[in-house]
Amino acid sequence: MQEKLLIASIMLLALDGEEIVGIATIHSSAKIKARHDGELGIVVAKKYQGQGIGTELIRQLAY
Repeated sequence: MQEKLLIASIMLLALDGEEIVGIATIHSSAKIKARHDGELGIVVAKKYQGQGIGTELIRQLAY
């Protein structure tokens, strides 16, 4: 039996001009039966932390 794969990935960038100051990614499982399972990653540059950038990145991923 062949298992169907569905790969869904989204990457968002937070920019200050041309500088990347934050990144958020979300990846769903490649297996159809486990598509409810995934990974979330988020990072914000140290000097930009505490300004709501990470919160906004997560908010945008939710849409």
